[in-house]
Amino acid sequence: MKLQEKHKEFAVTCYARFMTRAEVVEAFIEEFSDDLPEPPPIPEFPYTEESYANDDSIEARLTKDKFIADSLADYGGRYDKAYGNDSLAKFNEDLEKIHAEIEHAYNPKNDFAEEKRKHLANYQNVVKNHNEKVKRSLSNQLRRFNINHRQFPDKYRNLFDEIRKEYFSSYRSENLQNTDNVALELETLYGYVKQRIFNEANPKEIMNHVNLAHKILRTIVTYNAISAKDAVIDITPHKKALQDKKEN
Repeated sequence: MKLQEKHKEFAVTCYARFMTRAEVVEAFIEEFSDDLPEPPPIPEFPYTEESYANDDSIEARLTKDKFIADSLADYGGRYDKAYGNDSLAKFNEDLEKIHAEIEHAYNPKNDFAEEKRKHLANYQNVVKNHNEKVKRSLSNQLRRFNINHRQFPDKYRNLFDEIRKEYFSSYRSENLQNTDNVALELETLYGYVKQRIFNEANPKEIMNHVNLAHKILRTIVTYNAISAKDAVIDITPHKKALQDKKEN
């Protein structure tokens, strides 16, 4: 698909918020689902149940022949178990009856249902391949709207800087002089790194995140210890307590 201006600006905005290319593609697909190329329509199934049952084409006859051959092989196995060395003679003796049972058992409706299932499965594969192709195409087109890409268009630099600034502002604490805010910021960072550990598949990256989480955890423990040491205990008697004492 050809990207419009709104698509490009959306990608720049996503990258400015530190989203990965895969995340940008997923967000793009969700945001602009109506703009994406449609998969081809499902082909019409060429049979009705009745026409399939009465089909006399070579393919239909081959399907029936396969059913008969598979059934004969199954009967042969059962005769081997039941009659041992006499199985072949007994099998040939009963062959006419066996053929009649197989003919009776053959039901084109079962094949019709299976063929219809295959028809739908084939179409689902077509749709899956189509969606994967769209994703690959989007990924290739959207990557250049990351400011780190050498082909990043200069016309979007101000937009990127503005969104990046807003992003930082939204995560900046209003007052880091407040010990509770500092503790909360540290805990937020620790929780984020823990989440990365659980989502990461690369063992090397997992260890990097584990080491970082350990450092943040030690910082939290140290900060809590310092905060507890510096805490000022209010020893001023409460007004109500003093009043109660006077009354007694």
